[in-house]
Amino acid sequence: MSTENTPRPSDKAPEPTDERRRAALRKLGKAATYAAPATLSLMAIRRAAADS
Repeated sequence: MSTENTPRPSDKAPEPTDERRRAALRKLGKAATYAAPATLSLMAIRRAAADS
């Protein structure tokens, strides 16, 4: 039996949850796409400043 034919997780179809998330982000636009990562990075900077 060859291991080349076994499906890897990346070969599977995307999960429906991911498709719904992408559709919601498309509706909200680019602002929502960049808002969450920016917020998380600001939180990380504040935490790093508080720890030092």
